[in-house]
Amino acid sequence: MAVIRILGKNAMGPRLVGLGKDSLQFCQNEILQAWDVYLDPQAYPILIHCTRGKDRSGLVIIIVLFILRVPVDRVKADYIWSGQGLDRVRESMMDEVREIGMDEKYTLAPGDVVDEVLKEGGGVDLDLDAIGFGESKRQTLRVVIGVTRSYIIR
Repeated sequence: MAVIRILGKNAMGPRLVGLGKDSLQFCQNEILQAWDVYLDPQAYPILIHCTRGKDRSGLVIIIVLFILRVPVDRVKADYIWSGQGLDRVRESMMDEVREIGMDEKYTLAPGDVVDEVLKEGGGVDLDLDAIGFGESKRQTLRVVIGVTRSYIIR
């Protein structure tokens, strides 16, 4: 547990916002598996969740919303809102969070996470191309979900 505490305090804390981008880089297979589920019309309805719903599953949902061409301000609002959903359980999360050397900021869902996902690598489409979720898969996802309107993400 001491090692986790050291990592939490010295690596994760200062870079919490960059965690989503790191996940895209280092957890590509797992994230691709999640997105591939969305391509199968027989898989619906779909429930995506993790321990708190703001990190791993939050990243999956952020990217799905970008693929669907939802405007950035709406994606941010949705992500921040999901963090507010943790308000009623935040205190119960704090024991675990403190145990790994983090503070209450780790339990939040700041809009900066969405900005970080957009920021590096030339944009979401190029990042997705690079990890094997190309335009044909993205278009299939839009069709399966039934998105007919194309939004422009700025």
